[in-house]
Amino acid sequence: MVAMEAGFLGGLRGEAKETGGVSAIAAEMLTKGTKFRTAREISEAAENIAADLSGFSGRNSFGLRVRFMSKDFATGFRLFTESLRWPTFPGEELEKKRQEILGRLKLQKDDMTQSVILLFLKTHYGDHPYARNPLGTEETIRAITREDVEGFYRRWADPRNLVIAVSGDIGVHEALSAVRKAFGDFPRQAGFVPIGPMPVPEGGGIRRGEEPREKEQAHFLIGYTGARITDPDRYALDVLGSALAGMGGRLFTNLRDKKSLAYSVTSFSSEQVDPGFFAFYMGTSVDKRDSAIEDTLREIEEVRANGVTAEEFERAKKWMIGSYEIGLQSNSAYAGKMLYNELYGVGYEETFREPERIEA
Repeated sequence: MVAMEAGFLGGLRGEAKETGGVSAIAAEMLTKGTKFRTAREISEAAENIAADLSGFSGRNSFGLRVRFMSKDFATGFRLFTESLRWPTFPGEELEKKRQEILGRLKLQKDDMTQSVILLFLKTHYGDHPYARNPLGTEETIRAITREDVEGFYRRWADPRNLVIAVSGDIGVHEALSAVRKAFGDFPRQAGFVPIGPMPVPEGGGIRRGEEPREKEQAHFLIGYTGARITDPDRYALDVLGSALAGMGGRLFTNLRDKKSLAYSVTSFSSEQVDPGFFAFYMGTSVDKRDSAIEDTLREIEEVRANGVTAEEFERAKKWMIGSYEIGLQSNSAYAGKMLYNELYGVGYEETFREPERIEA
């Protein structure tokens, strides 16, 4: 099995507010028609070799991933190359994708967990791109044109902005040779300027966002500015989040088991290219909301004042290392991790060092 991922810096950070969601559309349309094949022909060619070929996008990047059997490398790699280098973004496929994303936005509104996270990001990040929904809004998705999609792709699809990661049953020299041959003449865009750091709002006191719903549930998220992906403190925040969360964590024990305030509670760190966030999340009932918020704030103050115990600390590290190693059992997981580490400035080698970073 061989897994390959290609990523361009872009995503939300590369979008204009007026064309929100264009990154998601561009990425998902990479496999919907190329200079050489229609969407149907791409799908049939992938099915013939049992390959998984799909685009992806997020807050910091967009790109393409593929997985296929090593015996089908020539065909699988050709599909990957064509889709990444020569997409045509057909108008009829754009209309299909538009309707699909509008449907996903509707489902997203009904998901209380996703809704509260998006509300937090909007409240916390202000004018920064991270404040926006990666899928865009109904207004922007309806207004996006084929020219917007192609323009976004052309702006960021530059070899100086590209990382390709390969993992699986293929030799290093064979993989390098194939990539160099296929992408060695990938044209550079005139006037290309990479995305630099973007400041996030700082200070200004507590910011609160609220979105009333006619539901019996209440979801809230309390968050703070966190780490960049390149910050040395990122692992400390990950360990802290793990120490407090999980079925053995104090949040679950104190707020759910002992006080019955929550049916779901956790904490986590989300590192990004620009400063991310550290958050405490809870799902509770409307009548318990105020008490749940007060008790969560008490738990936060306790951690701020006294930290975590040695037992919590060691449990968290063991769980994180075990989860990391289990999560990298597939070639796809390895390729994805190497891609993001290299693309975001950490270096692909960090993929193999993460357990020792956590242990330290």
